[in-house]
Amino acid sequence: MGAAASRHCPHATGRLDALARAYLGFAVANPGMFELMSSHDLPEGRGVELRRTTLPLFLTFVGLVTEVHPQSDDPAAATAALWSNLHGLAQLRTWGSLRLITGDDSVEPLLRATLDAHLGPSAR
Repeated sequence: MGAAASRHCPHATGRLDALARAYLGFAVANPGMFELMSSHDLPEGRGVELRRTTLPLFLTFVGLVTEVHPQSDDPAAATAALWSNLHGLAQLRTWGSLRLITGDDSVEPLLRATLDAHLGPSAR
C-alpha cells in the first residue's frame, strides 16, 4: 500500500517529510516554546493561543496522512501515532539523548525509520 500511495500522493509525502523536519528543527531551535506548545494541561484560559497553533498544525498533518493513506479507517489515530513518534524524536534530540541510543547525534536515520514506518518505505 505504501508504494501505491506514494505514487499517487508524491506531493503529500514530500510535504510530510518537510513538515516533520520543520517540527524537529523547531524543537531544537526553540526548546522552551516547544515544551510549552506541547503542554495542554495549562489552566483554563491559558494556552488558548498555543492551541490555536498546535491544533491546526496537527490537522495539517492529518490532511497529509489522509492523502498518503486515503483508505485509512482512522487518519487522526494514524496521525497521532506519527506525531507521537516525531515528538519523541524531538525530545530525545533536545535532551541530547540520541547518542546514547544510536551512537550518533544525527536524527536522520531515526526520522527516516519513523517516516518509513508510518508512511511506507517508498514514501521517500
